[in-house]
Amino acid sequence: MSHVQDVSIHDIDDQFVARWHELAENALEPTPFAEPDFQRHAAKAWPGGSALRLLVASDDDGRFGMLLPYIRAPYELRGLRFITASSHPDYLTRYVGRCYPLVRKDDPARHIGAVLHALGTGQTPGALALSALPESTVGAAILAVARDAGISTSDLEGESRWRYPADPGERSLDVFDPPAGLSSGHRRGHRKRAAALAETAGGELRVEDWSSRPDVADVFADFQAQGWKADAARGGDGLVLHPERLAAFRSILADFASRGRLRVMAVCGGDEVLYMSVNLGAAAGGWFGFYDAYSEKHRRLSPGTIGRHAVLRTLRQGEAGESVDPLLPMSAAAAASADGEIRIEPTLQILVVRSGARARALLTLMAWRRRLRRHSASPHPESTRAETPGMVRDTPADDSVTP
Repeated sequence: MSHVQDVSIHDIDDQFVARWHELAENALEPTPFAEPDFQRHAAKAWPGGSALRLLVASDDDGRFGMLLPYIRAPYELRGLRFITASSHPDYLTRYVGRCYPLVRKDDPARHIGAVLHALGTGQTPGALALSALPESTVGAAILAVARDAGISTSDLEGESRWRYPADPGERSLDVFDPPAGLSSGHRRGHRKRAAALAETAGGELRVEDWSSRPDVADVFADFQAQGWKADAARGGDGLVLHPERLAAFRSILADFASRGRLRVMAVCGGDEVLYMSVNLGAAAGGWFGFYDAYSEKHRRLSPGTIGRHAVLRTLRQGEAGESVDPLLPMSAAAAASADGEIRIEPTLQILVVRSGARARALLTLMAWRRRLRRHSASPHPESTRAETPGMVRDTPADDSVTP
């Protein structure tokens, strides 16, 4: 039998944390952003984290079967407004990457069902608003359980994310080569920019692993702070401008490093650092991008795009598991996917309504609008995009142009 509790992240004890870790190791769909080594630090420092709650289903033996980080947030459409348990507020999208529930891979339907039936009881809102759910695993499982139980749902297509599958060792690929699916002209452009980067930096491009450096968090923060990123008047939001976030960043990296699940990679040329990325390993496998930054001095040569591909390839060629970057430029991902190098994965936004007349009325309105939309072939009017899902980027348009 599953039991459900709804607690503030700031009220949990060591036993709770240990069970949370065990669930992460056995998750149906891994994500380091829903793990305790991440959320316990981030919730203390990033805006909105003070309101973070955890909806948890557990068995009689105390093992967790599902854990959903959420924040109470309003959902509104055409004047209908109600409160949801939401994974969409800024804290869970802009600041901490794509955060979706951890669900145990053994008997996921039972644990999901327990959480859905707890909606509207106690202080838990009667509706659940989730974003960035991987469509083929967690998203599909939640929809199936809700529909089998007769619980009202609505789902919309969300952002896609880009995954580099694990390399079985069959490729002998230079990590700085352009994606094979690009046209010959674009491949030449990619190589020209990479060659120009090497020439201006004074040496051949290379990828270095700086994960073991004790000061790596501050090294990254200083690199990120170059140029406008450290200037709030110019829209900069670098870590150095927020001491509490920098402290949390240091703690997150230290905890993941202690478990052997941190990769801080630098793309260098000569004595210059051109690009850096911070990647966190999920307990159940796979590498996920957290932060990255590029040399603003060389932005016209696309060090971010070139460096991003190189790091993702390096991770998947040298480690067991896959690497995930939700914000790889669309054209680059589409091109590489043609050769099987990158898999484009759709995600879902899901609204689950267990109780509440207003919420049910909203779902009825949304269903009516979808029927009208299908008839007129108009785009999704109620679809929304997370402000900055995935890796925390400081990448302007100049460095987002794919070769």
